[in-house]
Amino acid sequence: MSIIGAAVIVLTVLVVLDLMLTTAVIRRLRTYEERAAAAGPPPEVIDIAVGAEVPLAEPRLIGRRTLVGFFSTTCRPCTQEAAELAGRQERLAAAGIVAVPVLTMNGGTDPNGLAEVLGQVGTVIAEAPGGAVVSAFGAKATPSYALVDPDGRVAAKGTFEDCLRLVAR
Repeated sequence: MSIIGAAVIVLTVLVVLDLMLTTAVIRRLRTYEERAAAAGPPPEVIDIAVGAEVPLAEPRLIGRRTLVGFFSTTCRPCTQEAAELAGRQERLAAAGIVAVPVLTMNGGTDPNGLAEVLGQVGTVIAEAPGGAVVSAFGAKATPSYALVDPDGRVAAKGTFEDCLRLVAR
């Protein structure tokens, strides 16, 4: 009987410790939620407004639905995002969307081989920081995207998923 009593006491202590730990985690999550709410919405990653005409005479962006993706050679998340975009190329093509990757060549080098990965998606527009396409869209962060309608107007902007939500409708 003393073994069973000891086991019950040990289990009771473990359950109480688990409840204390769970309570602490919940409090921490609430703190993070409050900070996120106080910070407000995330900043815009692309300045051009939805509905605005793209102020750029780039033939690859007019006459068809185009997903313009902005990447940078110094952006760590861009490597994974570029691979995901390449993996979804068939889905985009099936939806009638042509992808145009724009790669900012910081320092003139491409240490992660982004140009090669993005080349699987479409013809890469390689630019120096502040290049014509990046400036026309006002792209301030990478990776970011803009979905352009055949008439040359921005239909959606933000993340890849933001733009795909519009396609799914």
